[in-house]
Amino acid sequence: MLVNRYVPTHLHQMLFELVKNSLRAVQERFMDDDNESPPIRVVVADGIEDVTIKVLQLSFYICL
Repeated sequence: MLVNRYVPTHLHQMLFELVKNSLRAVQERFMDDDNESPPIRVVVADGIEDVTIKVLQLSFYICL
């Protein structure tokens, strides 16, 4: 179970910006492609003392 130890508005702002930037990057990269843009995936991993958030786009990701 994920226990929220973070300020909710800060967490929301960080996640919003990460996802927004990821979507923009994918859209810009595949703008001229006739195929559908690939999805992004958000992975949240709960550790003992921390939470890791990964935003995956194709073969690369951003860790927060």
